[in-house]
Amino acid sequence: MTLDEVAAVAGVPTPHPAEPLTDVQLVVVLRHLRYSDDPPLSYRQAVTAFRDAGFVGGEQRIRTAWGALMSQEESTS
Repeated sequence: MTLDEVAAVAGVPTPHPAEPLTDVQLVVVLRHLRYSDDPPLSYRQAVTAFRDAGFVGGEQRIRTAWGALMSQEESTS
C-alpha cells in the first residue's frame, strides 16, 4: 500500500515530509514504513526510515504513536 492509501483508510490527509503531523498521521506514516518491507520493520528500523524520509517528530511522540500502532495490531489479531 502507498502512503496515500494508508492515509485514506485512516481518513486523514496524506502526511508529507518536513510538515507537522497530527498524532493520527504519525501512526499512518509509521504503519506505512513498518510494512514497506518484509518482514515488517522493527521500531528502530521504522524510526530510521521515518527520519531518512524527511519526516519530523519528537522521540516521545514517535514512541507513543508506535505504542498505539502495536496496540492496534494486537487488538486485530
